[in-house]
Amino acid sequence: MSKVGEQTVVMARSIDAAGKQMEISRERNKITGKIVDSHKVKIRGVEHQMAMVDVPNRGKVAVDLGAADKLNVDISKGNELTFSGLPVKIKGKALLMAQSVQNGDKVVQIQRPEVKDAQTTGSKQESTNK
Repeated sequence: MSKVGEQTVVMARSIDAAGKQMEISRERNKITGKIVDSHKVKIRGVEHQMAMVDVPNRGKVAVDLGAADKLNVDISKGNELTFSGLPVKIKGKALLMAQSVQNGDKVVQIQRPEVKDAQTTGSKQESTNK
């Protein structure tokens, strides 16, 4: 399990529905498009850089570029960049959690903090509550 903001999120690799097992792809998505807007938002006390990217044949895609103070890429409006990351939905809205950004030949890896395993955290809470 992972946490997004204050919400615990299960990242399933497969599901069993109506007696059928279905695999869920957790492969990275790669998109290329032009920056149409960017802004910063605070997530768990850290200011993240967000970008809205216009992707041909797909429309606008929101991208989380991680901690704003650690991003070393020019994300000015009109720049064409390639993003690689995991697609997620937060509060019903689709978002790409970028793991890397490419501008020409320059590729920047995005470092994200480790998230504690909710099962481990839950076990510790149970043992201290006894």
